[in-house]
Amino acid sequence: MKIFFLYLIVLLGLIACNNEAINIDKNTIARVNSKYLYASDIEYILNYNTNSEDSAELVREFIKNWINEELKLIKAENNISNIQSDVNLQLLKYRNRLIINKYEQKIIQQKLDTIISETEINQYYLKYPNNFILNETYIKGLFIKVPKASPKIYNLIRWYKSAKEEDTEKTKQYCFDYADMYEDFNGEWVNVDIISNLFPINIKEKNIQNKYIEQKDSLNKYLLNIDDKKLIGDVAPINIVRNEIKKIILNKRKIDIIKKLEVDAFENAKNKKQIEIY
Repeated sequence: MKIFFLYLIVLLGLIACNNEAINIDKNTIARVNSKYLYASDIEYILNYNTNSEDSAELVREFIKNWINEELKLIKAENNISNIQSDVNLQLLKYRNRLIINKYEQKIIQQKLDTIISETEINQYYLKYPNNFILNETYIKGLFIKVPKASPKIYNLIRWYKSAKEEDTEKTKQYCFDYADMYEDFNGEWVNVDIISNLFPINIKEKNIQNKYIEQKDSLNKYLLNIDDKKLIGDVAPINIVRNEIKKIILNKRKIDIIKKLEVDAFENAKNKKQIEIY
């Protein structure tokens, strides 16, 4: 009832402003030529927790926008030739495309094989390497953060650079005992920005040319042993682009399904003499 009385107040205000009595349905709020706005059209915009003053402002603003929209539409229809036929054609095309898309998605869900073998991924990678050029630098390596006060730290600085297995084990044991961080990233390729953020001063591209990078601050030493690197412009390692290749293969399978659907539909209709090309 409150909403109805609010509509009535707004309606009476509009009539009073126009100084004109209009014989219309009691639920009518506004009119533009032969089009009417009804109370039921704006009920959804009202919040029952909003006070009457706020609700009245919402209604007034909605009515104003509705009138402006209808006036623009009238102006457009009067000044653009064949607008209705153009709109109908666009709506028809949109409807047809929407139905076709829904059908194609249903067929894809039924027929798409989502299992992709490593062999397929490797074959695609080897066939199209230039499709996977890096625009970021990646490295493999070992990062260590260790307090400067750690005992005999000079041994660690010697060991972490060594390729000897015994020195590798000594490095691991030392870091287990004293280091705040020992990270080899499981031997995977890592974006250089991730590693750079571990240093007190960000690593610049030219630093990557060095195999060993060392920094320090007031408390810690930061050590990086770079095993391998891929720079901007290099072909990306397959591990970095594996998921991208999977998406490409899946998308190709979807396209193949749709193409086969089109060919089969055409041939079937042709055989049944449902189509003719003149």
